[in-house]
Amino acid sequence: RRTEEMERRLRFFAAEIEREKLPVPADYNVPSAPNQKDLIDLEATLEQLEGEMRQINAHQEALLRNFYELKELKHVLNSASQFFQEGAAIQQEGRTAQPKYDEEAGSGSRHLSFLCGVINRAKIPVFERVLWRASRGKALLRHMEIAETLKDPATEEEIPKNTFIVYFQGDQLKMRVKKICEGLGATTYPCKEEWDERRKTESEVD
Repeated sequence: RRTEEMERRLRFFAAEIEREKLPVPADYNVPSAPNQKDLIDLEATLEQLEGEMRQINAHQEALLRNFYELKELKHVLNSASQFFQEGAAIQQEGRTAQPKYDEEAGSGSRHLSFLCGVINRAKIPVFERVLWRASRGKALLRHMEIAETLKDPATEEEIPKNTFIVYFQGDQLKMRVKKICEGLGATTYPCKEEWDERRKTESEVD
């Protein structure tokens, strides 16, 4: 069993070398089998190296995820000005597409609330239908294509994505919209309605 565990660790190292495309010397010679004492030392060394390697991988994945999320947030902030101009027009002109106030939607303010984020472009049609049905036409979706292909923070897969904003009224509708976003794998990001606050956040992202 001990040798099987050592073999597993060696396969792990081989996979890491292949993944990182590290060069292996052409004249590399496979060493002869170690004696019992050296085998115990080798087992301890492999265990230590595997732990260190997994810790490095975890830190690298966290850094990459943070980097990809910051890139998405920057695109959301860049799209926000146009989104909020449309939102202001909706409230001022009273278009038929405006979400109507609903006593069931929650207590309170008739001011439009919103959620901003990024979603896989292929899921936009489903996103629109599900939002319409779940809100009974009282949530309004606007979206914009992101020109560059972004890597997904969770999978590192390159996926065409859109930024989006959903307007709604009330806490109950907010909870529904959040659940829909989570179910479709959309990522929501904090975004202030005030221009100067968005500029401040954008400068921090840069």
